[in-house]
Parts: sequence; C-alpha cells; structure tokens
Amino acid sequence: MNNSTLGMVLLLLFLTWFLFLSLKCILIGIGKLTNPKTKEKAKDKKMLISGIIAGIVTFPSFCFVVFMFIVVFLF
Repeated sequence: MNNSTLGMVLLLLFLTWFLFLSLKCILIGIGKLTNPKTKEKAKDKKMLISGIIAGIVTFPSFCFVVFMFIVVFLF
C-alpha cells in the first residue's frame, strides 16, 4: 500500500469519526441523548451549536475525500 493511500484512508477514518461526534453533539444538544457532563437528558444550546459547526466544517472535507477515492480507484 502506498503512503499516500494509507494517509487518505486514515484521513477518511478521522473524518468519519468526527462526523459521528458532531452528530452525537447535535443529539445531546436537542435532548435525545444523555449529556455526559450532567448525566441527564436536557437540552444544551452550547452542545447543539458546537455539533452544527463541527458538521458544517467536516462534511465538505469528508465529501472531497470520498470523491478522491472514487476518482482514483474507479477511473
């Protein structure tokens, strides 16, 4: 495996994990999951805002890396 391919795979795994964490923050922010700080289900505006910002920042990068994998490996 080439070093650049390994780096792209690691970047894809990191971005996938970061998208998962941003979704978790959004769910904690709207009160669907238990907040790990307070140990209760309650709405948290700070978690909601940080989850939305993280998702907005991460999603385009994730799409670009997936697009690069499609271009490199299918064409």
